[in-house]
Amino acid sequence: MDIQIAKKLIVSTLPLMTSYKKDLLFHDMNFLKENPGVKFIHFTRETGTAIEGLWPAEKYPAAGKSVAYLFGTATREHILSQLLAVVKYFTKNECEKILYYNGKTLRSITIQRAFDIVREYTNNIKYHWKRAA
Repeated sequence: MDIQIAKKLIVSTLPLMTSYKKDLLFHDMNFLKENPGVKFIHFTRETGTAIEGLWPAEKYPAAGKSVAYLFGTATREHILSQLLAVVKYFTKNECEKILYYNGKTLRSITIQRAFDIVREYTNNIKYHWKRAA
């Protein structure tokens, strides 16, 4: 885990939270520890956080394969589509701060920039899958 990124994430978001601080201090820190260098978008609300990894294409399941996902199973296409669903959720629910980690730096972004990043990412992953087929 990049300790500087973890510290910056905590310092810039914890003061904005009134509850569910375990989201940040446990779940998000575990994400950073278990996925060093993985790009992500981090959403902070008064009542918790969400961290969404922007995984390399090879980390997704093989074409046509369903894997355990949340409360059931899902294909890679469904898993990928959930990124956009998360961004849409935060357009309708108050979000105190959105941060983007590009693999090198962590910076604050707008909801529109989050949409743009997820759309570009999704298109790149789909392109990679198509080329690999």
